[in-house]
Amino acid sequence: MNLQAEDIEFSYGRSQILKGIGFELRPGEVLGIIGPNGSGKTTLIKCINRILEPSQGKVTIDSRDVLSMKVRDVARIMGYVPQASLDDLASPTVFEVVMMGRMPYSSWQSNKNDQELTWKALEDVDMKRFASVPFRQLSSGQMQRVLIARALAQEARILLLDEPTSNLDIKFQREIMDVIIGLVRTKNVSACMILHDMDAAMKYCDKAVIVDGGAVTAAGDTEEVLTAENIMRTFGVKVAIDRNYGRPHIIVL
Repeated sequence: MNLQAEDIEFSYGRSQILKGIGFELRPGEVLGIIGPNGSGKTTLIKCINRILEPSQGKVTIDSRDVLSMKVRDVARIMGYVPQASLDDLASPTVFEVVMMGRMPYSSWQSNKNDQELTWKALEDVDMKRFASVPFRQLSSGQMQRVLIARALAQEARILLLDEPTSNLDIKFQREIMDVIIGLVRTKNVSACMILHDMDAAMKYCDKAVIVDGGAVTAAGDTEEVLTAENIMRTFGVKVAIDRNYGRPHIIVL
């Protein structure tokens, strides 16, 4: 399914957060959203999946405006993996957290199909053996896997991920990114993710969008977007692009 954002604007009161943002994401693609803290990246993700409603512009899925669709139908297509854990819930097990992804399809009670898809999602992220463990007892990396599994149980065709590697050590960062990319490639879904690690974006993303001050300042193929000049202009940090190890690497100088 094609996801397209066209001229998205959003304001909190008199403060304009997003200013005419647009991009396109196709099946099998990974898009990285890059930008300084406070530039509107999370707000953009929330406008895409209807948590927030843009004051101007529109988001379409296969040319259908998401605001014209039922919330349940949108939830069947887009899976949202936030930064936050589920601390506001009592004490769900891993299986129960992933089962929540079936809510757009179910009534009050789950059925056999819901359970089978939940087990399959846990298997896809290698967390099946933790099914009965309370979610809060997991490591940060394991929590991220479970939240990704919840989106998979949702049978989402578009994954929206808000900093999926935040607060993870380098080992877990690589594991989580490998899980996401593996799912995109094998299931032909698409992923739109906010990333602060620009070298990870260079490695994993097909496309990149730089958002600065609520506006898109660069967009396109990742190597064309994450240049030393664009990074210096956006972050005020001098970097070099090293091409000696099989792919471009971003090195902070």
